[in-house]
Amino acid sequence: MEDEYSPFLSEELYCTDLGYWILNRVRAGNPDTSTYEKISDELARQWLLDNEYPEEAKRRFDRSKGGRPSKGDKVEARVPAKTLSRIDDMAAAAGVDRPEMIRRLLVVAVGMERALAAALD
Repeated sequence: MEDEYSPFLSEELYCTDLGYWILNRVRAGNPDTSTYEKISDELARQWLLDNEYPEEAKRRFDRSKGGRPSKGDKVEARVPAKTLSRIDDMAAAAGVDRPEMIRRLLVVAVGMERALAAALD
């Protein structure tokens, strides 16, 4: 980001092997003095855009999440080992994975609750 009013002669942005962004600045009037500053992803993205590297900013920060699409909100629960083992056995018998079997069991349980409530009315 070179600017006639900036106290810096030049800036360079680096990304380390560990994914940290380092901004190297060389001060105007003293090119032998460099400063290195670790900056956030947000600042690195903005630096790339401000310094006419839009493709690099897009490549580094505008990535697709990848993976399979979400089937709903994530829910976490602790399940006793014996129950989990039974769920795994049912999943294997149905040829599906554990999360799919849990979804199927929840659909059945919610449907039964509605049927029970309707029968009691």
